[in-house]
Amino acid sequence: FLGATTDIDDHKETLCHEVTKFKATAAAAAARGVRAMGTYLPVGTATDQQAYGYMMDMGGDQVLNMLEELGMQIMHTIRTWGEDVSPWEGDTYDATAFPYPVDFWLYDVRVTLDFTSEAFIESWPHPALVARQYGYWPSGGRIHSYQHAIDILRLVGEALGEANRIED
Repeated sequence: FLGATTDIDDHKETLCHEVTKFKATAAAAAARGVRAMGTYLPVGTATDQQAYGYMMDMGGDQVLNMLEELGMQIMHTIRTWGEDVSPWEGDTYDATAFPYPVDFWLYDVRVTLDFTSEAFIESWPHPALVARQYGYWPSGGRIHSYQHAIDILRLVGEALGEANRIED
């Protein structure tokens, strides 16, 4: 009804290939001890190694669930607004005393320009951010096609494949 002319069978086949590839990448990263966390950070300006933002708890996001189910080691948070209210933990975070041992950030696509900027890295020098160990996380969308899943697995998989454990 949308007038699509693409046969999605090749998309399904490509997705199966990317899933297999991502599982191997995630297993290798897990063997290296790499732990990830989903974030919406910064909200506003970061100064003096302090930034306000949110960490996403698992279960509330389709993409994070997919990545975790395929073997990526994603940390869960302590929800600050109660179990039934929100999957987000929000706070002002110190880059040098972050409460979770994050080696790889999954940054919310809505903060891409801020999160990946040199100015943010200088203002909030978390070791994983300084090491450029992060990947794109499309948290805002709730409907994903086969092609979108393929793109997510490729983008995150490429970055995760280069990541190493940073935190004790």
